[in-house]
Amino acid sequence: MPDRMDPSASDGPRALLVDFSTTAGGASERGLTLLAGLPAGSAALAALDGTPVATEARARGLEVHTLGRWKWNPGIAARLARLIRARRFDVIDPQNPQAKIWSWAAARATGVALTPTVNSWPPAEFSGTIRRFPYHFIEMTIARSAPVVIVVSAEIEALVVGSGVDAARVVRIPAGIGVAPEDVTADRRALLARFGIGEPAVVFCGVGRLIEQKGFADLVSAMSRLASSHPDACCLIVGSGRMHDVLARQIGELGLAPRVLLAGGRPHADALALIKACDVFVMPSHTEGTPVALLEAAALERPIVASRVGGIPDIVESGTHALLVPAGDVAALAAALTELHDRPELRERLGRAARERVRERYSAVAMAAATRTAYRRAVTAHAASR
Repeated sequence: MPDRMDPSASDGPRALLVDFSTTAGGASERGLTLLAGLPAGSAALAALDGTPVATEARARGLEVHTLGRWKWNPGIAARLARLIRARRFDVIDPQNPQAKIWSWAAARATGVALTPTVNSWPPAEFSGTIRRFPYHFIEMTIARSAPVVIVVSAEIEALVVGSGVDAARVVRIPAGIGVAPEDVTADRRALLARFGIGEPAVVFCGVGRLIEQKGFADLVSAMSRLASSHPDACCLIVGSGRMHDVLARQIGELGLAPRVLLAGGRPHADALALIKACDVFVMPSHTEGTPVALLEAAALERPIVASRVGGIPDIVESGTHALLVPAGDVAALAAALTELHDRPELRERLGRAARERVRERYSAVAMAAATRTAYRRAVTAHAASR
C-alpha cells in the first residue's frame, strides 16, 4: 500500500470519489490507490453494493459508502446529495459515465464542485457497441461544465480538448503505483501448479477485463504461433468479462487448452502474485489510458510486451523498458513474445529498467499530491463562478 501524504495537508477539501463499476479494472484500482494515498479523513468512496471496488476498499480500511445495486437507479442522485451534506464533502470526483450522471445532479443540488476523471475514451473503449455514443455524450457534456477535469494520459487529454473542453481546465494526472516486489509474496511453483503448469516453463501473463478492446484474442493467436517451436511457452489470462466464452472457444479450436489458460477474475493481491510469478507480462490492448496493470507489472520488475496505444508509450519506451508492438498485429506480438522467451538476459534488463521508470515517474504519493491540488483548484474556481 502507498504511504499517505503528510497529515498536515489535511486542511484541504474533502473529496468523494464515485465509482459505479461492477467489475474489477484498472480505473478502480487507480481510485483505490488514490484514496489510500490521500490524507486520512480527506476522501471517501461511493460505490454500488457488492461490487469488487467496494469490497476491496473495505479490505484496505478505506471509508466506503454504498448507494444501491443498480447504477441506473435515479434515486442514487438523491442518496449522493444526502451523503454529501451529511459528510460535508466539498468536491465530487466521478470515475465512469454512469457515476457522472448522478454526480452531476448531486453536485447541482448541493453546490459542491464537480471534478470528473476521464479514465478512458468511450469511442475507443466501447467501439462496436451502441454504448460508445451515449457514454461519449455524457463524458463530454459533463466535462465541459466542470471547473476542473482530470485525465490520465496525454492521448486522452488531446481527445478531451479536441471535443471542446477548455484546455485550461484539463489537468493530466497519470496513475500512481505504491506496490514493490518486496510487498508481494509469490510462490511460483505453487501458483503455477494450481493451473497445472509444471517447470521448466516460460509463462506469459495478461491481466484485464475480457472485452474486445483488451486484445486477448490477439494474444491467444500469437501463442498459437509459438506452439510448435516453443513447447515450454504457457500463458495465463487473468480477468473476467463478456469475452470469456469466445476466448475459451478460440483456445479450444487452436488446440491450446493445456497451455493457454483463462484464470478468471482474481482479488487484487492474487493478481499481483500471479504477475510476479510469471516470466513476461503482456498487454495486447487496442485502446488504453494509463493502464494500472502495466504499471504494477513494471513495479514488480516484470519484462513487458505491450501495444503501442494510449498512454503506454508515455510510460515505457520500446527497447528500453519494454517491447512495444502495433495494436492488432498478431505477427509482431508473436515475434516479441518469441524474443523475450529466447532471451532471458533481455527479460532481466527490461524488467529492471521498467521498475526504475515507474519508481521515478509514477509514484502514488505524486498522484495523490497532484490530485489534491486539482481538488483545491476546482473548489476555488467553482466558488468564484457561483
